Amino acid sequence: MKKFFFSWFKDNQLSNFLEIEDELYGGSIKKIIESMKRNFSGIETCVVIGHNPILNELLHNISSFNKNLIPNNLVTCGCIKINYKNYFYDQNNFIDGSVSEYIYPKKFT
Repeated sequence: MKKFFFSWFKDNQLSNFLEIEDELYGGSIKKIIESMKRNFSGIETCVVIGHNPILNELLHNISSFNKNLIPNNLVTCGCIKINYKNYFYDQNNFIDGSVSEYIYPKKFT
């Protein structure tokens, strides 16, 4: 599986779209949101990878609707899909975010 993922990643030249910011590891919600606004504004599909407890707090800060779908503790490999009407996050401050799905490994067993 690992070999498949990395060959797919390379074949699709996804590294051109990868932004790694080491200083965000353990950073504040404010710094993470500022980075997301700076790097994601105008982009329709974005992915944030991290771990708890910061991800749970972040999810509540970048969504306004259907927050009941956000678990108390995002499990390992858990994913939350949030839809926005406007992709200019630097202008809208993530105010129209609606949680649409919570995907986690045990969902498929």
